[in-house]
Amino acid sequence: VDYNDGFRLVLATRSPSPGILPDVDSLMTTVNFSVTLSGLEGRLLGLTIQHEKPDLEQTKTTILKAEEELKIQLEAMEQKLLVDLSASQGNILENKPLIHSLNELKTKSQAIKAKLEQSGMLQESIDAQRNVYQPVAAVGSRLYFTLLDLQKLNPMYRFALPMFLDLYAQALDSKELAHASPQERTTSLGPLLERLVF
Repeated sequence: VDYNDGFRLVLATRSPSPGILPDVDSLMTTVNFSVTLSGLEGRLLGLTIQHEKPDLEQTKTTILKAEEELKIQLEAMEQKLLVDLSASQGNILENKPLIHSLNELKTKSQAIKAKLEQSGMLQESIDAQRNVYQPVAAVGSRLYFTLLDLQKLNPMYRFALPMFLDLYAQALDSKELAHASPQERTTSLGPLLERLVF
């Protein structure tokens, strides 16, 4: 049978667990786009932080980017070290350019590791500040899944995630809480969201 190596077949289903034979499943890549409780909670937390403290979310994003770049640099230096070691000839201890290169890589890698540790500590500090809004995101996530369960009672009750996210944004933009302190906002956002949803 003639076939093309570039052939790809994409199948989509609403079923969370389609009945696929094991021998076919081993040849497939399954991508599940369903919403999970923890995934939605993380997304709602991000939306809340963007609304309440946009600078905090921006700082976290910047730190994550910088961390990724440092890890890539570290990986590149490790690869360079392996290439230099494999290309060296004769006695490694007498190869002056290799020793100089090794010392230079060691200094750079120590500096990068120190920056990564510093970044990790800063990220922990930011996460502690973000966790203040975690209860609001948890309430929102539970409310969404409660709405989804209403469909079991009657198929008429179908709710889409974009509709719920709009309600969540309305709760965040509420004029009732415009002048409240951050602590009052976090305690009042959950009940306000419940009123908007139900």
